[in-house]
Amino acid sequence: MVKDDAYGHGLIPVARTLNQAGCEEFGVACVAEGVQLRQAGIRQPILVLGSTLPFEFPLALRHRLTLTLSSLSEARELARAAQRTRLPALVQAKLDTGMNRLGATPEEFSELLFFIAQQPQLDLVGTFTHLAAEMAAAFSKKPEVYPHMEHTYNKDTQIIRQSCLKAAAQCSGTASAKDVIKIAEEFEKWVLR
Repeated sequence: MVKDDAYGHGLIPVARTLNQAGCEEFGVACVAEGVQLRQAGIRQPILVLGSTLPFEFPLALRHRLTLTLSSLSEARELARAAQRTRLPALVQAKLDTGMNRLGATPEEFSELLFFIAQQPQLDLVGTFTHLAAEMAAAFSKKPEVYPHMEHTYNKDTQIIRQSCLKAAAQCSGTASAKDVIKIAEEFEKWVLR
């Protein structure tokens, strides 16, 4: 994660050091930071965590940045931009699990995944969330240490898995359905590790 000028340590120097150390992916706050990394020679996947405005879509597509999608309206705009530019859009769908910043609500999440799966110009490469509670506790395999986190963690992982499977069922038999199912399976493996 090198967002916000690598937390004040210098976007390009930190990214180059991480690149030399074998970093496989980068996360930035905005399209401008992603473009700076591309111009500095970073070729690995770059996820833009923040909201991207429609006028930024062509620039993001030209630089092969992975964009965060939090709503159907955003996904529709990006699909149109990808169609106009004839460039594929790499995307990750974000689920809001209580931070109330970016992310689709649990009710909207499967609709968002289904829409993405139906768009040939949108390539779903992952899903993510930003937990509304302590990250260390949420991902701890020691619920006895953080008993208050077990319910939140289980609920969030269940929402993501169910949404992926629901979206896959809605577009069953297509290559997109297989991609969504694969994401659900990979997510489940990661949770159960």
